[in-house]
Amino acid sequence: MIARTLVIVIFSLVFVGCDSDTEPQRKELRENISKWQELERTDYQITTRVVCFCIRTDEIIITVEGEQIVQAFYAESGDFLEQSELSSLRTVEQHFDIIDEAISDNAFRLEVEYHPEFGFPTVISIDYAVNVADDEVVYYLSNLQ
Repeated sequence: MIARTLVIVIFSLVFVGCDSDTEPQRKELRENISKWQELERTDYQITTRVVCFCIRTDEIIITVEGEQIVQAFYAESGDFLEQSELSSLRTVEQHFDIIDEAISDNAFRLEVEYHPEFGFPTVISIDYAVNVADDEVVYYLSNLQ
């Protein structure tokens, strides 16, 4: 009985320790989501870029209306993306979800920078696994209008 109780206590401490490791990231995420929500912006334009080994990495300017991406174009060329391509893009809220998922999934490395006034993430750098090549991804957001 004592051994069983000891095992339960040890497992409890391990799990509490894991939660406390991510608590600073979760707190920072919550604080910045609050900043963003205080703006009450459902319509905006923002520049985004994703750097990884899987997709084109040009800067894209997205237009969001009613929290939905309604159009996007490449910043350099001005060429619009097809409607079918918009589903691969993310709103500010969806970038918050990416951060939350990386925390929940215990990504090997997660580094996030937030806009100091508006709270949206300006850089999200994720390495999901320590021993996996080419799983890293970096999201950049800037030029909120």
